[in-house]
Amino acid sequence: MIIVDESGSITRNENPWNRYFIISVIETQEPKNVIRYFRKAKENYIKHHPGKCKNMDITKEIKGSSMSCKMKSYIFSELRNHTDITFNYIIIDNWNLKPQLYEDPERCFNFIIQKYFSRLRGRKSDVVDILIDERNCTVKSVNSLSMYLRIALCLEKDIFKDISSCLYGNSKASDLIQVADLFANCLERACRSQALGQTNSGNIRSINITQTNHNMYFPYQYNEISFFS
Repeated sequence: MIIVDESGSITRNENPWNRYFIISVIETQEPKNVIRYFRKAKENYIKHHPGKCKNMDITKEIKGSSMSCKMKSYIFSELRNHTDITFNYIIIDNWNLKPQLYEDPERCFNFIIQKYFSRLRGRKSDVVDILIDERNCTVKSVNSLSMYLRIALCLEKDIFKDISSCLYGNSKASDLIQVADLFANCLERACRSQALGQTNSGNIRSINITQTNHNMYFPYQYNEISFFS
């Protein structure tokens, strides 16, 4: 299963605050185990840091923007050490996109997602399920995305065997989307800080804990992100 979340927007706005559009891409073959350790990590951290987490309710969604960098790092570490989850990301540089990509953000999103998955070789036997946060304003139709990816990745390029489902999910009811949202939040804050000429070592440390390995900066030749790998 592949879970996708986004942060920011595809825009012509030249304010450094809006330079980057982030797509987090997490993957697991054992979603139930990821959910179990995600819940356990949040519960343990809140239990041992009651003063810093006094307004957090483990029974409800806790947004990444409400968590400290130390809490994010702890959660990522627990998921990395006890589950099969992989964390990856796409950074889209709004300042350097071709004009056609601004005109239709959904088409831009579909194109870049397809380009990203095309890099994942050796996956021909995989039947993939894709879960997307329903708040993602760029993905207007999961049906059109599913069809686009099925043609491009399964029929034309033979990357995957099939894409069995492409669905929206609500983060309030989906722990997996909450993990993707948490990761996207870290990425957005770290990238925004660098665009503004600031440092954000806490979120960068959290990102490094995830040990990402299939990341993409688009267009790559304009990359100015120090932690990109």
